[in-house]
Amino acid sequence: MANGLVNPYEKINTQVIYATSAGTKSSFAYEALLDIFEKAIIDPDHNFCIGLDYRIPAMHGLIDNNYVRGLKLSPSYNEQTFAAEYMGAWLGGSEESWFDFEKISKYRKLKNPEWQQKFRNDPNVFYLISVDVGRLSD
Repeated sequence: MANGLVNPYEKINTQVIYATSAGTKSSFAYEALLDIFEKAIIDPDHNFCIGLDYRIPAMHGLIDNNYVRGLKLSPSYNEQTFAAEYMGAWLGGSEESWFDFEKISKYRKLKNPEWQQKFRNDPNVFYLISVDVGRLSD
């Protein structure tokens, strides 16, 4: 505590905070994101997950829009790495995946998208989004 004493009621070493830019879906960070996201749905009083891109910090003056514009105009600009670093987009799939992630994403169409929630503010209803990934060794 500020006075130099130890608070006997403080729960130490029980809080983990991950802060990262996005990367590849085959990384530890992505696995941790999915784990915490699932826990936030099941036990929201003890877990929290948030993702955002550069526009929120830019809106609050924490990153300059001119800096971001300069990145996009740079000769070394790469849309995929920009999406990962500044837009929070997780890239690709594992090399062990059965399916080519980029090809599936290119041709994927949502047949019946929900543009707004359908549970009409019922606190006992929530969405659970899951992913099933086939691997060559499984």
